[in-house]
Amino acid sequence: MFTLNQLTPKERRDLAAKVDADPVYLWQCGAGLRSPSLKLAQKLMKADKRLTVAGLLAPQIEREANAKIKVKIKKSPVPRNS
Repeated sequence: MFTLNQLTPKERRDLAAKVDADPVYLWQCGAGLRSPSLKLAQKLMKADKRLTVAGLLAPQIEREANAKIKVKIKKSPVPRNS
């Protein structure tokens, strides 16, 4: 699965220019900080055939899953030695 953050900075700038988006926004999408709109995702997949829906959404899903795990760990009771 290919993600936006696997692009080199130059590839990301070129892709951003092709789809009329900000390269920083694409980096944020690749880092899971933002999710591309459906329209942008379609443009991205058309402009770079390596990208798929799974590759575009994976960073966001992974980030949310990690956040949930951290919350569960914080809420877990600490075992006491009796």
